[in-house]
Amino acid sequence: MRFKSSSAFYQELHGFCIERLKESFNPDSQLFDLRLHNRHWGLVEGTENSSSTAMVLIALHRADIDVEGLFSLQIKSVLKALTDLHRFPVYHETLGLLIWANAIWDGSSLSDLLQELGLSLIKIPALTRNLKSAELAWLVSGFAHEYRRSGEQDVLETLKILLTQLQLRQHKTSHVFYHYAHNAPLRLCYRRHVTTFADQVYPVQALAFASILLKEPGYLQQVQPCVQQIVDLQGKLGQWWWHYDARNAQVLQAYPVYSVHQHAMAPMMLMALAAAGGKAHTAAMSLSHAWQDHNEINANMTDREVGTMWRDIEYDENKLASSFRKARSVMGQTRDRTSRLPKLKIRYDTWPYEWGWCLYAQAIATTAPPSQHLI
Repeated sequence: MRFKSSSAFYQELHGFCIERLKESFNPDSQLFDLRLHNRHWGLVEGTENSSSTAMVLIALHRADIDVEGLFSLQIKSVLKALTDLHRFPVYHETLGLLIWANAIWDGSSLSDLLQELGLSLIKIPALTRNLKSAELAWLVSGFAHEYRRSGEQDVLETLKILLTQLQLRQHKTSHVFYHYAHNAPLRLCYRRHVTTFADQVYPVQALAFASILLKEPGYLQQVQPCVQQIVDLQGKLGQWWWHYDARNAQVLQAYPVYSVHQHAMAPMMLMALAAAGGKAHTAAMSLSHAWQDHNEINANMTDREVGTMWRDIEYDENKLASSFRKARSVMGQTRDRTSRLPKLKIRYDTWPYEWGWCLYAQAIATTAPPSQHLI
């Protein structure tokens, strides 16, 4: 198979991402909260209005997009709408993304932002007990970029506490990050070993940021074995599997295989590692990109007619079978990916952050970071 260069791969997707993001911006809410669902536009669900909006803001800034000109929006209005969401505790899970976006767009001071939400720096570490590892990593990344902006000592002290908490989430021998902390509430802790691909991507990225920002090679050294483990498990067609057992790094649930993991999140992780001085997994990244059009069901996940990248390839099964499969994962029963291929289907959705992270990955692959960004 002949691989496209990263620049050629992303150049084809760039226009799709810009046009769909224009459509995903909701002038009524001032958020990027509209998605494609079964090929039709509708509102996102849950806290996705917050996470997608913050990720898109981060991406548009890194890609140096003329946001106010192309999107007919005011960044201050979007940041205010995003901040207003975080007045509700359910949105604590995306607080790190808000802090990250606020820092790079030079919004409110962190102390003013937290005060507006009824929070303070001293309260932040206690919030992490209920957070997934990906969400804790967003906090680390947010504080890293805030410290780059402000240089304030109390921000650095909180960042170091969060870094220690994140480091403790990594299994000592498998090198994979758990889904939750060891002291998470029982309702969450029972499945802490069932970790996700996102629980690897964002911690690696966050610790790479910290290694660059603080000039501490120990953070890089900690995540290199994690990345190598995940790369070793990459599918023959470039697939990044979804669920792993953090205790032994076995794949628990192969599917869904998400397009955003292939075109954006895995490349983000690999490029962050390389930027911090780690190994450049160029072959794994090329294979990851190639999956978009050369995959297990011979489908083009990049729909050039619609102008999007469809969400995933997933199991085609009923709710009972899905529940049984997930229960097996919690019990640590792996699914053999080399046996007869299960029945699969495409999910015809795309969420705003998928277009955003694609632009972010493209920017990292093709341009030097502006001063507000670490990578």
